[in-house]
Amino acid sequence: MEEEELDYEPEEEEVGVLKEQIEKEGCLLKEQRIKGSSNNKKRSRPCCICSGRFVNVRRHVLRAHVPWYTAPLLACWTCQLQFGQQGAFTIHCNDYHNSEQTHGRWTACLDGDLLREDKRILHTIGIHPKVAGNQVGRHFNELKRRIPGNFLAIGECGLDVSQGEKDIREQVKVLRVQLELARDCKLPVVIHCRGKNITARCLDIMSEILDRDHGVHWHCFSQDKTTYENIKRCFPNTKFGISPLLLMEDTYPQLRSQVCEMSLEDIILESDAPYLHPKNYEDSSPILIRSIIQKLSIMFNIPGREIADITTRNAQQLYKFE
Repeated sequence: MEEEELDYEPEEEEVGVLKEQIEKEGCLLKEQRIKGSSNNKKRSRPCCICSGRFVNVRRHVLRAHVPWYTAPLLACWTCQLQFGQQGAFTIHCNDYHNSEQTHGRWTACLDGDLLREDKRILHTIGIHPKVAGNQVGRHFNELKRRIPGNFLAIGECGLDVSQGEKDIREQVKVLRVQLELARDCKLPVVIHCRGKNITARCLDIMSEILDRDHGVHWHCFSQDKTTYENIKRCFPNTKFGISPLLLMEDTYPQLRSQVCEMSLEDIILESDAPYLHPKNYEDSSPILIRSIIQKLSIMFNIPGREIADITTRNAQQLYKFE
C-alpha cells in the first residue's frame, strides 16, 4: 500500500478566505493605529499613556489624553480643541476662524456703517468726560435728539482727571445731566472714572441723582478691593468691566490679584477696542474677549465656557437683553 502524500497546502477555496482575512486584519491594524503616531523609531519617542510613538509626545498628550482646556492659552474655545504649540494654534485660527477677515471687518466697523447695519450690535449713547467743554452744547443737543432711540444705556459718562483737573467743572455738569437722563429714561449708566482720588467724588454725584438699585456698568475697572467694595455698597447692582488691562501685566501688575478678590457674578467682559492694545497681541478688536476669558479661566480655575456663560448672563441682567 502506497504511503499517502501529505498535503500541507490549503485547498483552492481556502486561499480566497485566507487572503480576505489577512486584508481585514491589515485594515484593522491601520484603524487601530493611533492618529499621528510615527513609524520612525529613531526620531519618535513612546507615549507614557498609550502604545503610540510620536515625534512630539507633549503635543500628542495635550491633544489626545487630557481635557481640551488644560492649557487654556493654546486651546480653541470654539472647536474645543487643545494645541501643544502656539504656531499650530495660530494656523488653526487662521484656517478655520479667519482671524484676518474678522480684523478687517472690525476695522471697517469703525466708520460706523457696518455698526448701523448689523442688527446684532446693540448700542449705548453718551458724552465722554474728555469731550466735556469741547462743543459740549452741540453734544447735548445730539444726545437729547437721539435718546428716544433703541439704546441700552447712557454712557460712557463720568469723570476723568488723569491728565489734570482743568475741565472738572464742565465734566461734573455733563455727568449730572446724563445721570438725570438715565434716571428719567430708566436706563443703566456706563461710568468712566479715571484719575487719583476721583472715584469718591463720582460716587457722591451718582448717589445724589440715582436710586441705590440703579444699574451701573463700571467701565474698565482697575481699582483695588476697597474701591470695589465701596462701589458695591453704594450701588449693589453694579457690574464691573474687565478689559484687556488684565492682559497688560507689565503695566497693571496688581490687577490680576484684585480681580481674584471679586465675585464672578459682578464681572462683565469688554474689549474697549480699538483703544487698548496689549503687548504681544496682533490687534485690538473684540476678539480680545477670548483672551480675557482664557486668563479668567486660569485665575478662577474653571472652564472658559463657564466664564463666558456667567459673564454673558451678568450683561443680560444689567442691560436687559436676550
